This record gives sequence, structure tokens and C-alpha cells, in this order.
Amino acid sequence: MAEDVMLREALDAIRAGQRARARDLLTRLLRADQTNPTYWLWLSSVVDSAKERVYCLQTGLRYDPENAAARQAAQSLPETVQFQPSPAQDPHENKKIHAGSPPGSAIAEACSGQALPRNA
Repeated sequence: MAEDVMLREALDAIRAGQRARARDLLTRLLRADQTNPTYWLWLSSVVDSAKERVYCLQTGLRYDPENAAARQAAQSLPETVQFQPSPAQDPHENKKIHAGSPPGSAIAEACSGQALPRNA
């Protein structure tokens, strides 16, 4: 239940343009559950670099290969960024993640198609 509240706060932070806060909340959620593809997908919208976005999307797709929003976000990456799911990569490998993408980015827009928890 606490995860639902924290995710809702992260999504509110994304909508408000508070990328650092959103990144912090999503990173905390991922420390508790590294296999949640929704957390990875949303995190991809608030990291600094294309490399970090790719890592987040690859990891999210590893746990949910049929996720349409993650696939759409991956397709929106510039052609110079190579996106190839790498099943051999250890999804539990620790990566340092930074805040970044503008709130209106294509990745955030793709993520917005996900079912979002509503404030009660």
C-alpha cells in the first residue's frame, strides 16, 4: 500500500516538472522492487541521458515484454541511440540514476498511457 502512495507522489512530481523528486521516489520504489516494469518505465522519463533511458526501458521490457508504452518509448529514442533488449544483462545490477528529461518528453508522453493510480 505504501508503494501505491509513493508511486502516486512520483507521478504527481513528474506532472509538476519536479524531475529530481520523481527520480528520488522512483529510485526508492525500485530499491524495494527491482522487478516492477512500471517503475522502470516511469523512471525512464526522468533520467539525464539516453543511455540511462535505454537501460530503464530495457529493464522494464525484460520484466514485461508486451508493455506497449515501453515499446513506444523505445521507438521514440533518437536513431543514434541503439536500443536492443539484452536478456543477458543482470537486472539486479546496481546503476546510479540521475534526474533529467523534460516533462514533455516523448518518453513521458508514452508513459502517460499507463494506467495511473488516482488520488482517492
